[in-house]
Amino acid sequence: MTTTTAENEIVELKSGIRQPWPFDYVRIDRRTGGGSIIYWELLNNAKLSVNYFDVYFVERGTGELDYIGPTADFLLIDNQQRSFSLLKEGGYVVKLMTSDGKEYWSNISSTPVTWNERDYIYAGEIIRRERQLYEYSGRGTTIYLLHRKWGGAVCENCVDLSSGESTNPLCKNCYGTKYDGGYYRPVEVKGGLLGFEKKLGGDADQELETFSIRTVDAPFVSHYDIIVLPETDKRFEVVGINPLVSIKGHPIVYGLQGQILKESHVIYTQDILEEIELEEYIVIYDGNV
Repeated sequence: MTTTTAENEIVELKSGIRQPWPFDYVRIDRRTGGGSIIYWELLNNAKLSVNYFDVYFVERGTGELDYIGPTADFLLIDNQQRSFSLLKEGGYVVKLMTSDGKEYWSNISSTPVTWNERDYIYAGEIIRRERQLYEYSGRGTTIYLLHRKWGGAVCENCVDLSSGESTNPLCKNCYGTKYDGGYYRPVEVKGGLLGFEKKLGGDADQELETFSIRTVDAPFVSHYDIIVLPETDKRFEVVGINPLVSIKGHPIVYGLQGQILKESHVIYTQDILEEIELEEYIVIYDGNV
């Protein structure tokens, strides 16, 4: 690992949720099966021309940096297996490089660790058995999850400056979310198919299709995220998140429910299947290291 003079300055950065300008937030979703998802946004008033980001893992107390990699997106996955002590004491920083050569560092961010080493071993065994269940039950499946943005730069195409709200639910830039880009790039999620169901609902008692999956690979999932089925390109909005197995309040196994979106929904204008086919673009997260 090489360390530059600029990187040495990282030891002076503070930890905490509050981030220095121009970062709005940096969040970490650490999965017990291996890997951490790091995602971030810039402040709305940060009118900077982004060239790329560098992401590092930092050992607190030493300031040593482990370079994870570059990205032009606002999300990166660290698939490096780390010891329990490093996971407990370490954190992540993001460096922004602008098109005019300036650099900006975030503070150190991490997910609070409430487990002990025995909890991690126990969780790993649960995850191993879950994956065996998916593989040998014949109901294993793959979906793609688009995590909705809840912060960052607002859409310049449709957001009313006085109200701060989107004025166009069919906007192809923010997809009605009011935030630039609308969603983070697709994340591959593997799980066990629980089934499809059709029922009456909606304003005119229309037949609505729902989709259910059991998975350990549900990074940072929240309501209003989008589930994409690659075989049919059907898109579902997450309407249910049920923790099925937890250790000390931290969910390990999830049950996700999605409700079908009409083909007139603006999210269908995004060619997600084409993005998935670009191997260098997709973030694969199956918990393996």
